[in-house]
This record gives sequence, structure tokens and C-alpha cells, in this order.
Amino acid sequence: METYFTFPDGGLRYDCPSCGQRCCRGKGFALGADELIPLLARAPMLAAHVDLRGNGVYAAVDLRDGCWFLAGDGNCAIEVEHGRALKPSTCRLFPFNRVYRLGGVRVVDVNSVICPVEAAGGSGVRWAELERELASLEGSPLLDWPAHEPEGLSAAWLTVERNAAEAAAACGNSPQAFAEALGDRASEAAVEAWARVYNIARDELAAREREVAPRVALIAASLRWNSLFHKEAGPYPRVLLRLPRRLRALTFLAALGARGIGGAPSLRGITELWQGQADALDVLARWDEPVRVAGQSFDADVPPNLHAALGRLLAGAFRGGRTLGQLVEECAASLPAPERPLAVALAASQLPTLFA
Repeated sequence: METYFTFPDGGLRYDCPSCGQRCCRGKGFALGADELIPLLARAPMLAAHVDLRGNGVYAAVDLRDGCWFLAGDGNCAIEVEHGRALKPSTCRLFPFNRVYRLGGVRVVDVNSVICPVEAAGGSGVRWAELERELASLEGSPLLDWPAHEPEGLSAAWLTVERNAAEAAAACGNSPQAFAEALGDRASEAAVEAWARVYNIARDELAAREREVAPRVALIAASLRWNSLFHKEAGPYPRVLLRLPRRLRALTFLAALGARGIGGAPSLRGITELWQGQADALDVLARWDEPVRVAGQSFDADVPPNLHAALGRLLAGAFRGGRTLGQLVEECAASLPAPERPLAVALAASQLPTLFA
């Protein structure tokens, strides 16, 4: 079976004792039927707190702020006392335990939300190491979850994703070059407009983007995978078309974050941006698209001081002949400088109306 890793070979590292063991605190853990009985032999008190999840998968529930087997020094007591091979398979693979199957391809993804993985510059976890771990777990019900196959999936999807990963590695220091390598040659004109709306000088933005771009590039393939193959993703061609601009917008928002916190966000922070500001990313990704308004009703659940700005945005949409970006810029211009970025949030709240 062919394996696709959504992160560079040796590109990521993690350190369990130093991170506060986020994955081992209050979340429980899953294990397969073949792992359950041997584990109960060493920890019989666990039997009363195991649930069957179906398909041969069991889940152990934590009763405190920490796993049953979390030692005081932050290490796993099972691994220390009995060896790594006896740890539950999901724990052995973590944070690379997001393992899916799509056709004849096994996809190994990284959990960059729970685990604070870091850039390793080639000295991190190697693909060969994970391949050996996966081979030792062959047949486990915890591996190879069926991936969602989006409507219109291209037969060449794996080639497309590998090419994108190579482009990220080659252009990691230049978000513009990365966007252009993936086919978005108009991104920089949009970035100029974004900078006006978000009140950041182009020179400062460029400096901040140089800080964050390598980190975005490092997890770009993982973010792409989760966007394209999430069960709630739209049709493959449409999502694929907007991905280059979304990733360019992510670098932009991460640069704004770097300005706010005084340094580049962590990989976990960048992943949180991708998920938590998905609506804003949608607005920035669709910046050049003409709006299509079907009616004049809208949800006005916004703070009172923003009602007038929202009204201007929608009035411009009803007049027609505008792109989303033009509407956002006009809306932003009507707000005090500190509030101008809220024009993007207003547009995000009205996307179904603006593209009805």
C-alpha cells in the first residue's frame, strides 16, 4: 500500500515531558480488542471504565486531569516499566495517529492542534520510523479509517497533493512564490488590499510574513488534506481551486498575529487560525469574486455600532457589479481605523447572502 505523509520527512519533532502532556490529560485513550486484555492484566482497575465504541475499538475514560498511566515526570508509566511496544497503539503513534485510507493510499496526518509539534529542520520524526510502527500495528482497528471522498475527486489527487507539498518545501520562505506555484498569480494584488483593510504597512507585513511563512509551509500539506477530505468539505474541484488563496491568506493572518504577540505563532497556533478563522479566510479567498445577491433580507445580529457599516456593505452588494473585496474595502473605509478589520467579519457573517 502506498503511504502519503502530510508533513515533511524529519520536519517535525515533539517532546512529551516539556509540553505539559496535553494529549494525556482528560481525554482518555482508544485501544483495539487485541490490546485490551493485556492492558487489563497490568491494570485491572481500568476494566470498569472501558466503553466499546464499535468495530473492535475500546475507549478508556480518564477520572482525573491525566491519564491512568501518566507518571509524575510527564512520561508514560507503561513505556517506562514495560517498553514502548506495550503502549496502546494510538499512543505509540501520537501525534501522527491520524491514519486514513483512501482507495489504495494510506494517509498519515499530524495532530497539530493537541500536540505542540515544532519545526525540526530534518532532524525530527522520520517517515521510515513511522512506517515501521505502522507495520507492527497492521490489522489494528484504530488504523486506516476510511477517509471521506469528496464529490468530483480527481484520480490524480495524490499527485496534486505531493506536488503542493514539494512547492511548499521549495517556496517556504516566500508566500507569493508558493501561491504562484499552486496557480494563484493574482494573490499579491489582493494582499495589498488586505493590508489596507487590516491597517498594516506593507514593509511591516513583508517582514512579519518572512517570520511566519516557513511555519505555514511546514503544515500546509496537512491543512490541505483536512480541507479537501473533511466530511463537511464541498466538492473537490471548488475546494481545490480556493486552497492556494486560502493558504496565502493564512500567512497574512499569521503575520498579523505575529505583530500582535511579538513573534511567529506556533504550529498549533497557525492550525487554530486555519480552523478558528475559517470564515475570514473564506472572505479573503473569495476577494476577487463578484457577489451574487438574490434578495434583500439578511441576519442583522451584529453589534449596534456596526449596523451602519453592514448596511453599506449590503447596499453595495444590491447595486451589483462589485467584487467581494471591493465591498469589504468600502465597508472598512466607513469605520474608524481600529475597527476596519471588522469589515471582514461582517462580510463573513453574510457570505450566504452575498453569494446566494
